[in-house]
Amino acid sequence: MTHKHRTHIGVFILILLLITPALTPFAHAGEGRTLAAEMQALLEQTRSRLMSLRADLTAGRTFTDADRADMAVLTEDLEVNHLLLDARMQDFAGRAATLGGAAASRQADIRATYNRVLPPLLELLHQLCADTQEQTDVSFTELVDDILLLLGDALRPAHNIMIHGLLPVRPCEYPTISPTTEPAIVPAYAGGDIAIAPADTEPAPEVQITEAIADLAASLDWNPVNIYEYVKNNIATQFYHGCMKGASQTLAQQSGNDADQAALLIALFRAAGYPARYVK
Repeated sequence: MTHKHRTHIGVFILILLLITPALTPFAHAGEGRTLAAEMQALLEQTRSRLMSLRADLTAGRTFTDADRADMAVLTEDLEVNHLLLDARMQDFAGRAATLGGAAASRQADIRATYNRVLPPLLELLHQLCADTQEQTDVSFTELVDDILLLLGDALRPAHNIMIHGLLPVRPCEYPTISPTTEPAIVPAYAGGDIAIAPADTEPAPEVQITEAIADLAASLDWNPVNIYEYVKNNIATQFYHGCMKGASQTLAQQSGNDADQAALLIALFRAAGYPARYVK
C-alpha cells in the first residue's frame, strides 16, 4: 500500500467518524428527518457491504469489477441524498434567517460542518471505486479492516441528551467508605495461596480465547507483566454500561470500558496459562 493510499484511508476513516454527528441535528428537524434517516441507512448499507466483502477477501476471493460496481452504486445513492439534504439545509438557512437571534449563526455552523464532511467523503468513495494500478487485493483488505474497526462507533445510535434542569437533581450524599486493608492478601508469586478456584477457569461467553488472542499472548512471551502493560497502554478507555464487546472485539477495536478490558485481560492471562477471574 502506498503512502498516498494510506493517507486516503486515514482521511476516509476520520470522515466516517464525523458523518453521524454532523447529521444528528437534522434528525430532529421535521422535514429533514427523512433525508437524514436515509443517509444513516446508506451508511449502514455501506458497512454491511464492506463486512461481506471482507469475508470474501478472507476466503481468498479477489476484489472484482462487480464489487467495484456495487460500491459505485452506493456512492451514487449517497451523492443523490447529499444533494437533496444540502438543498433542504439551504431552505433551513432561509427560515433561520427570519427568526433572528442565534438561529442563523447556528444553522450556518451546522451547514459548514456538514459540508466539511460529505464532499470529501464522496470524493474518497470515488477513489475507492476507481480502477487504478495502485490498488491491490491486499490494500483493499487493509482498508476494509480499518473501516470496520471504527464503523461501530461512527454509526452507533444517537442518544437523546436530557435538557439540563428538566428533572430535579441533588447529590446522593453517600457516606465515605474506607478501603478494606485486612486481612492482608499475599500474592501467589510471593508465597501466597496457589490453589486454583473453579472461577479461575470457568468459561464465560465474553472471555473467549480466539486465535488472535492466543497469538497476542504468544507475542508477549506469555508474560503476565507484558500482558498487563499491553492492555494498559494500548486499549483506549470508553465509557458505557456493562460488558458489551467481550475480549475478542475489545482487542479488534482496541477500545472498551472497564468490564471489557477486564475480559480481554482474563482471556490473555488464560491463553498464557495463568488462571484468572473477575474480582469486584
